[in-house]
Amino acid sequence: MDTSEVIKKGWDKVSFIIRCLLVLCLVLFVFYRDSIVNAFEAHVERQTVIIGIPCVFLLLYFPLLLGQTFRGRDYMALIFALVCILLELSFPIYVYLVVILFAVISIIVAYYTKFKSVMQKPQKEVVGGLLLAGMLIPASAVAQPTAKEWNKDVVGWNLGNQFECSVKGFDGEATFVGLPDGSINAETAWGNPVITKEVIKAVKDAGFNAIRIPVRWQYHIADVKTMTVDKAWMARVKQVVDWCLQYDMKVMINTHHDKWLEGRPTYQYKEENNRMLALLWKNIANEFAKYDYRLAFAGTNEVHIKDNWGKPEPENLAVQNSYNQTFIDAVRATGGNNAKRNLIVQTYVCNAEFGVDNGLIIPVDKEGNGNDYMTVEFHYYQPWDYAGECKYNFWGDKFKQYGKIMDSSKEKEMIAFFERAARAWSDKGLGVTIGEWGVTDRKGEQMDKMHENMTYYCQLLVSEASRHGFSTFVWDNNAFGGGPEFFGIFDRWDGMKVRAPWILQGIMGCKK
Repeated sequence: MDTSEVIKKGWDKVSFIIRCLLVLCLVLFVFYRDSIVNAFEAHVERQTVIIGIPCVFLLLYFPLLLGQTFRGRDYMALIFALVCILLELSFPIYVYLVVILFAVISIIVAYYTKFKSVMQKPQKEVVGGLLLAGMLIPASAVAQPTAKEWNKDVVGWNLGNQFECSVKGFDGEATFVGLPDGSINAETAWGNPVITKEVIKAVKDAGFNAIRIPVRWQYHIADVKTMTVDKAWMARVKQVVDWCLQYDMKVMINTHHDKWLEGRPTYQYKEENNRMLALLWKNIANEFAKYDYRLAFAGTNEVHIKDNWGKPEPENLAVQNSYNQTFIDAVRATGGNNAKRNLIVQTYVCNAEFGVDNGLIIPVDKEGNGNDYMTVEFHYYQPWDYAGECKYNFWGDKFKQYGKIMDSSKEKEMIAFFERAARAWSDKGLGVTIGEWGVTDRKGEQMDKMHENMTYYCQLLVSEASRHGFSTFVWDNNAFGGGPEFFGIFDRWDGMKVRAPWILQGIMGCKK
């Protein structure tokens, strides 16, 4: 055997081993795609990574075939890599099912027509490649988890008073829509520091597995006619979402304090608001269409007439219901992963009392989805005189010996109300989320006992919600002190130091 033959045989072996390793790496990438993508820095586009890695595979694989016969296994590798790329281009699932069906039919035909004896190995491997590629389609492309599955066991935290802030020169109730100077700095307009990746990590390390990011879009609209979002603002929101996903947390983004929408739930503005809402959510949904199931969208927030948190008129309910339907239609129309993404609709003013008795009309989802991929959101600061205003320092029969409590709202009322919500929505196949809840801090002579009571309230709320499969997102506005609306838990100005451990103890005690 001459030297050239020895070199060629050696190259054949080395080339084969390297190609096998490359195929193994691609298979591992398919199965662990989300974890690998999230390991990259947030500034790297998700689609660039997902399409880029199979492309790099092809660039490395085929030069190794120089001087060699293009065999069936190489057809298999080519098909496998191309399917990985096509998956990210969001072709309808039936395209991939056709590929699998073709492979199965080919095998059956080959077997029963007695061509199996003459079927050459390369042909068999091509069919095998088609079948393997089809079988290795990531689960997210075949079946998204239902909304009930998405919400189950979710214990979440609100990134409050950050991305829903107004901007300098506008009060919190302004209905202005546009792109005023300095709008990119809105994140810090209400006195909180810029969010960093360390903030998200601290929340994850504390035991939370999901984050709700309230977002006000009205001051970040580059083109009002098309409701196009400012690129810089969208990039910033995506950056924080990416950080959450990197730590394998579920995420919810919404429209929050968009007063042109929330503050005008009347027939006078219904048509125009729905037109703008559809355009806005179309743009948001397109930006996130490639994101996996862990990201959920919530259409509105606490829709209500200014300063009127009481019982709505039929007109107000009708407008809220129209917002919900517009939101569902706009997002579903964008396709991709949005076709079955968990979409969250709201009761009027996010008060469940205004929804459980048919005040909320469940939107009609796209054909085939039923109620499986929608969630109903309400907020729970009940009773407000205890949870938000501090008019009472104690809650529940267990603590009535320590101070005055509200007889009309105790443990049995909370338990009964969550059961009503479950019957109204969970029993119909919908997910349920308590998108906001919390207990403000207070001051007085019995602080230890009051904090113990707050722990008790938190533990009962989260445990009862979890029992029904509801997700919960505690409100944290980074405000500390004693009195109304001091819902701070982590101090964002002090390295995310836990300043309300009694709240965390109540929440996380339910997870043990």
